Amino acid sequence: MGILGNGKSIIFWTYRWLGTCALSSSFPNLFSIALDTHITVAEVLTGGSITKEFRRQLTGLYRLEWQQLLVSLATVTIDNTK
Repeated sequence: MGILGNGKSIIFWTYRWLGTCALSSSFPNLFSIALDTHITVAEVLTGGSITKEFRRQLTGLYRLEWQQLLVSLATVTIDNTK
């Protein structure tokens, strides 16, 4: 994917910033249990690690979606200088 800038103005779940549709559409099960659906990309990708906050433990389909999301996020870099 590439560098996103600082990610502070991009809403992680509902903006189309990774792929062809919003992550809420690509990963609907995770979106349905996300604690904060208005969190920014910068807030999720803090300090080089991925912050996850969900209402329940990730098992079954939720874990599968999480693993797929991690693969997608591995291509993303935040540029904190912008």
